[in-house]
Amino acid sequence: MTEVARVKNNTKPKPYKQAHVRRQRKELSSKPVNLILPNVTNIVRYCCICIGLSKYPTDDTIVAGLVLAVLLTGRKLPSLVSHQLVYEITPDGCGRIGSSWVFPTPKLPSFWKKKLYQPNGFHGLVLPHFIATILQHARDLGKSIKLWEIEINTFLGKIPRFIEQTLSVTRLCGVLSQLRREFDIDRFELDFITDREIEHNSQHHYVIFEISSILEKHFRYMNYILGFAPQPQLLLIPEIKSALFGSQLALTDDGVKEVFSNFEYKIKHYYQQHREREKLHNWYTIYVVQVLQLATLHRPKNGMFGSLIEFSTQFDTVMIIDKGESSARRVPIPLTARNVFKGYLDYLQALLPLVQFSYPEIKNKLLAILSGEASIFHLWHRDQLILLNTKFIENLLSECIPLHLNWHRHTVATALVQKGTERAYLAAFMGHDLPLDKAFSKHSALDYQGMLTICGEIEAQLKKWQIPALKVVPD
Repeated sequence: MTEVARVKNNTKPKPYKQAHVRRQRKELSSKPVNLILPNVTNIVRYCCICIGLSKYPTDDTIVAGLVLAVLLTGRKLPSLVSHQLVYEITPDGCGRIGSSWVFPTPKLPSFWKKKLYQPNGFHGLVLPHFIATILQHARDLGKSIKLWEIEINTFLGKIPRFIEQTLSVTRLCGVLSQLRREFDIDRFELDFITDREIEHNSQHHYVIFEISSILEKHFRYMNYILGFAPQPQLLLIPEIKSALFGSQLALTDDGVKEVFSNFEYKIKHYYQQHREREKLHNWYTIYVVQVLQLATLHRPKNGMFGSLIEFSTQFDTVMIIDKGESSARRVPIPLTARNVFKGYLDYLQALLPLVQFSYPEIKNKLLAILSGEASIFHLWHRDQLILLNTKFIENLLSECIPLHLNWHRHTVATALVQKGTERAYLAAFMGHDLPLDKAFSKHSALDYQGMLTICGEIEAQLKKWQIPALKVVPD
């Protein structure tokens, strides 16, 4: 009898044939199985009884506390017992455990540091009082992760089940992920709560976010699992209520206005200096590039935005490939940035007759740019135009705007997340998720609506920041 026949007849195959049978059924060998809620309830009840039977920590009470900590946080054991993470017990008896996420601190003058969002307050989770002390004892024991896993698996084997399911640390971790939508926890917030590696999703590097809103959702989840949770008043403590955590490269509204105030001053200054045509061109070019980066979230790279061929005929979209082929995406351009870009093309067209005799190499390069044969953005150096490069931008801006060249992406991502933007659409717009990766999901970009939504929200931000629409008429 063939393996397929055995499956149809519901006969049990030999152990070494099981992988083949799964393939016949089109099932993955590592197919996840969620714990059913009655079994979760049994785990919680059993652990609470174990903890309640003893006034002092015993081996069973400590393991029971660890099981509940895993169930409530979705964290793996290293993120609970590792001494690399901050852990403390508050005066009211609750536990506070930190995050493993680390964000680089930029070296900036104090003036510009004040223009950035600054992390502050407590960055982690709050655990109920009866688990807090037990978790502290578990951390003090200093046991290896392997030994904890053996003890937890032994403990889980004693728990009665409503329906027979294998209980493990991995499945306990998955309960929060299984129920997150019931508590409006998105996948980015889930990664923070469960202390998943920050590299798991690139967007984590770009956003500075409020802790209190995540903790409020997590409290509701813990209340659902346990029947109670840490006191909601904890969210009103200043170091939690106003806590920010994440990127240290995102500018505040005042910071963005300060950046473009500097550009406006420099361009007007060199425009009045008729002999400073080279400096005027370079400052104006970099200003236009900065506006487009802010509007499209293009990563900084040499030759940004390519040639006119990358743009649609109406200049309302642009094809971006800024980090290999996997980052390819067609991005709509907000109206404010579109007008700035059109003004720049008019400037290049008007510059052409002024340089055709004095600077023949520049004239030839301008013709190539306007015909789509060369990259749009070039810098003026003596008697020629050289391709825009990040090193030149960094050197030119180092004195008056000494920011990280990727500040646009951090700033816009933070601003949109604070407004409650759909982060799946934002990820596609930033080039973190390909638009067609979720073809059968509500977040699919097959109809391009998600990209247009982000474009509209960025346009609203550009108006809020009062981005100046500067134009230069060469003479």
